[in-house]
Amino acid sequence: MEILYEEPGNGFIGISWNESLDNWEMHIECNSWSHTKFKRYLQGLEKAKTTLRERGIERVFGICASKKERKFNIVFGAKEVPSGIVLTEDGILNYLTVLEI
Repeated sequence: MEILYEEPGNGFIGISWNESLDNWEMHIECNSWSHTKFKRYLQGLEKAKTTLRERGIERVFGICASKKERKFNIVFGAKEVPSGIVLTEDGILNYLTVLEI
C-alpha cells in the first residue's frame, strides 16, 4: 500500500492495486475522530486526489465491511456502486463505493 496522506498516530489515506477489481482501491483509516480531524482529512484527501490526477488515475474504489464504513466513505465524497456488493478474497461480502477523482 502507498500512503498518500498520514496523521502520525491516528491514521492515513492510501491506495493499493486490487487485482480482483482490476482497479485502484483507496484505504482511509482514522483511529480518533473529531470535527477538526475531519477537516484535516478532507484537506489530506484533496492532496491525495491531486497526486492521483497527476498519475492519470480517474477513480478509486472503496471496499466497506459494514454500512457504517460505507457511510464513512460517502462522507468523503464516494458514491455507492449500484448492486455494489463484492466477495473479497477472504470470502466475505463487502459494500463497494467509488470516488471519482
